[in-house]
Amino acid sequence: AAALVNYAHSQSWEVRTGKRRYNVFYVQGMFPSGIRNNNTPNKFNDSRFLVEINPIPKLVGAWEASIEPGNHYTKQPMNVLGAAQIKVPGQYRAWRIGKHKRREIELVQVAPVHIIRDFNRNSKIDKGDKKEYSIIGANQHSGSDQKFVDNASAGCPVGRTIKGHQEFMSYLQKDVDFQSNNNFVFSTAFIKAKNLNF
Repeated sequence: AAALVNYAHSQSWEVRTGKRRYNVFYVQGMFPSGIRNNNTPNKFNDSRFLVEINPIPKLVGAWEASIEPGNHYTKQPMNVLGAAQIKVPGQYRAWRIGKHKRREIELVQVAPVHIIRDFNRNSKIDKGDKKEYSIIGANQHSGSDQKFVDNASAGCPVGRTIKGHQEFMSYLQKDVDFQSNNNFVFSTAFIKAKNLNF
């Protein structure tokens, strides 16, 4: 928790403090245990963390996740420019609690984020990664207990299990700022494991 918060401070990112004010972090290439990995494509080898600072950083939850699109959408992208991924590192204030095209409660993207699209080799667009700042429906939902990412994400940050996602959302629904304003917009930070010191 301290490593996540220290990195956020080093980037001048928003860090919320106080009881039941939860900070959302995703770490690319790290298991929830804190062990780094080689970030192999199509695997749930990223982590979703919730941190509360009251007054010291405390890890409230840690779950398996993926912030990259799975093989299905990498090979068959929804956009001619290729599959989308939220730019890492970065922090974006862009999500509200709600439902969107799904039955489960999730964090719905309501503001633009920086994304990168890998060039689709089957298209005739110029070579090279494409960057944009937009709303693409990058909602934070569950990976429906799938073993591999596959079709669970087209660029959405997803927690692997349904149960873990429900735990994540139950904390956020108890967040004091959400409790006082159900249109509260949550920030989410995305970090590469190699940038953390612990």
